[in-house]
Amino acid sequence: MLLFIFGSLDYDNRIKCKRSQNILIWICLKHQRFNSFDLFLFFLLFRDRLDLLMTFKKQFGIGLLKIFLVLWIFIFLFWRAFQNDAVDQLIRSPKNGSFLFYGVLLNLMATVLTMIRWNWLVRIQKISLSYQSALRFGFIGYLFNLSPIGIVGGDAVKAYLLFRKEKSNSFSKSLPSELLSSDSSVRISEGSSKDYLSRNIASVIIDRVIGLYVMFLLGFITILTSGFVFFEQKEAKVAIATVFVLFIVSTIGLLVLFLPETGNHWRHKQIQKIPGVGSKLDSFLSIVQIYRSHPFLLGLSAGVTLLVHFLFSASLFCIAKGLYQNVPSFYDHLVIYPIANIGSMIPLSAGPLEYFLDLLYPLFSIENQAPFRIGYGMLVGVAFRLATLLVAAIGVLFYFASRDEVSFALNEMNQLPENDSNK
Repeated sequence: MLLFIFGSLDYDNRIKCKRSQNILIWICLKHQRFNSFDLFLFFLLFRDRLDLLMTFKKQFGIGLLKIFLVLWIFIFLFWRAFQNDAVDQLIRSPKNGSFLFYGVLLNLMATVLTMIRWNWLVRIQKISLSYQSALRFGFIGYLFNLSPIGIVGGDAVKAYLLFRKEKSNSFSKSLPSELLSSDSSVRISEGSSKDYLSRNIASVIIDRVIGLYVMFLLGFITILTSGFVFFEQKEAKVAIATVFVLFIVSTIGLLVLFLPETGNHWRHKQIQKIPGVGSKLDSFLSIVQIYRSHPFLLGLSAGVTLLVHFLFSASLFCIAKGLYQNVPSFYDHLVIYPIANIGSMIPLSAGPLEYFLDLLYPLFSIENQAPFRIGYGMLVGVAFRLATLLVAAIGVLFYFASRDEVSFALNEMNQLPENDSNK
């Protein structure tokens, strides 16, 4: 009987009664004898707990696999560094603390500018977000992006924190009407939730798209203007081909995304034909195309993004200069950083950037010195990663200041797939 009563509650009410659910499970197991039908009924009623456990195990397994890949990459890179005496050379080289400090400072400036850019893109969606909240959500998301397990991505955390804030603001505005007619206000809140979340996700995706596209653009321009396009090494040819393909494909994709609508709506018709996700992608495209009517803010965001990549390139140059006396020029780093940072597209918290830097640094000549050997670039990349972690440490402060808010957001995010599947 207890099982039947609890099972008759709708899914959302059961989610809100987790503590009662645990007590009920204990009572049923302690005081009832189960036959096979009872066990089957028990599984049906409490399958959401099993689904949540299986989802967590799957995510945790993927996280452990990522950690293994990162460790394997660094073991391989450090082995090569020791083979080429790069570590010994780093120890013997005099260090320049001023350049190292400038490297961390430039990294911080670039990171803050990315959060200001996201704030502009959020406001295009008519979402109220202060710069203070943008920095808070941004640094918390940045911290999750660098998490070694990476069960929840930083972009998802950032979008959902914004979603909860907007949903809370909407609820507080509708509170007087709820007191008069609770059913109608609840329906409005539930009907708006998916729209809120879609707009927040759109702002994060457009922010990431702009960042990647301008990085491809910078790499494309610097490769052509620096003479790197004429390098004969195999690694250089692969890097050139990769940047050119990514730039051309992303340019075509942005043109398709932001071209004005035609009378036959061919774009929507083609997207709706995609099996399984066509309708969702089409509705999401409609939200994204809101940005098309704000060319000034999009252009300003692209300009700020170009400055961001200049600052990150300068940060990498300063860190290299702080570790070694003679390094490739700053303009060479405008080529090195965009190419190496393509590794950020690989969903690992560390490793790809260091690997690509290790391949790229030996390609560039250094005045009055032989080029870097294999291993030197990896060590510069590790120092650059440490500077990034120092900047991300600000996210730790924001996390502990908003720990309850982040915990509630993570719990709700874990329940999103279940809710969708049960409605």
